[in-house]
Amino acid sequence: MTKKYKILLSITVVLFLLLAAIPADTKGMEETAVWDITFKGTGTEPFFRSSVTMELDLKGTDTKDDINIFINRQKWEGEWDYEQSLKMTFYEEGNYEIHLVHKNGYEETRKITVELNNPSVPKIKSGSYSEGKWTSQNILLEAYGTKAVSKISHYEYRTGESEWKSMKKGMLEMKQDMDDIVLVRAVSNAGRYSEVQKIWCRLWKRNPNLSRITCSEKSRNGWYQKIPEFTYESEQTEGPVIHTYARLTQLQTGQTQTETDKIPKIKKDGKYQLKVWTKDEAGNRSENSFYTTCFVDTKKPEIFIEYKNKIQEISKYQRAKIRIKDQNILRKSMKIMTSGKQIKGWSRSGEYYESEVVFDHDGQHNLSVTAEDMAGNISIREEKTLKIDTKKPEIQISGIQNGKSYKTPVSIKLQVKDENSNMKKTKVYLNGKRWNFDQLKEDGYYLLR
Repeated sequence: MTKKYKILLSITVVLFLLLAAIPADTKGMEETAVWDITFKGTGTEPFFRSSVTMELDLKGTDTKDDINIFINRQKWEGEWDYEQSLKMTFYEEGNYEIHLVHKNGYEETRKITVELNNPSVPKIKSGSYSEGKWTSQNILLEAYGTKAVSKISHYEYRTGESEWKSMKKGMLEMKQDMDDIVLVRAVSNAGRYSEVQKIWCRLWKRNPNLSRITCSEKSRNGWYQKIPEFTYESEQTEGPVIHTYARLTQLQTGQTQTETDKIPKIKKDGKYQLKVWTKDEAGNRSENSFYTTCFVDTKKPEIFIEYKNKIQEISKYQRAKIRIKDQNILRKSMKIMTSGKQIKGWSRSGEYYESEVVFDHDGQHNLSVTAEDMAGNISIREEKTLKIDTKKPEIQISGIQNGKSYKTPVSIKLQVKDENSNMKKTKVYLNGKRWNFDQLKEDGYYLLR
């Protein structure tokens, strides 16, 4: 039983292999074809890109009368070249189904395509990408829409002088930095190429360098005596154009000003923050930004001195009130240098810092006040003409005695002793009237003051 089973199994395998060798589109009882068919043209069966000649040769004793030929299901009524051979040329473009039927029942069908024209120009989809514009995102291209008699085998692309490469399912994703024209063409099953479709792709993923920032003024811990002006220098090599962006914020009001390819100018005193960054046309932004805080104060502190008594060349007492006004005053810089006495330390009163000095002893006095703000602006005010005299002048009258009578004319002499005497301000009254030191010649009673 085992040997019979093995013999039957071997016969079955042989039959299977013989049946498999018979073409799938042949029918009939014959195990082998009764003719030979060959197609001659440019291309590979079933796709040809030129006219095609079919050569049919019958085998054995069969003649043309034993064969019927159908072209696209229409019976062919043409003339044979010989009793057992035929050459048929397909000059027109199209798809052809050639069906041969033998009178014994054997039949065979062959299909060919004759393509004489190139495929139509492909269309290209680029998704959200706009042709010719820079982007930092991958560019996905899709070729489609090409028509060909033999249908489309695949699409190809290339850039620059590179070789043509196949697009997978008509798709192509650009991932590397580039600025180039991508050429796309369709390839038909017959091997014909379409005209080239072009799309300009610009892809850049590198972040630009931050511009180099310079300032026209030197700062003092962020403070500026003069309004600073900031400028920049950018590095442009390859790739998309790099733009410099700058935003200036007024910290006291919160107002902002943003400019492209220039830095906003500071126009007046105040506290500001400046931020600068770069960004290219593909949307790539510099990894870092330039930050700086600017405190601008171009004005010197204001110093005011107010005197209690009317200021004059000589005073017997004086009191000075000193006031300093500056929003950004450096407190330790406020100094009073004087021969008087500072009776009150510095105190804040509204917008001012105040102090007082008293001058109450004789002599020449000086008063100097200095103040400096955070930006380094210095104010100095000096008062050098202040003089105090608390002593009364000594008056001496000679030539007469108080209450005495005289029988002859009297000559009177006046002497005033005082370091700060001013004879122009010395006045003599005789009986209540101004008197100029003439002799007293007439009889009478006199009161000299």
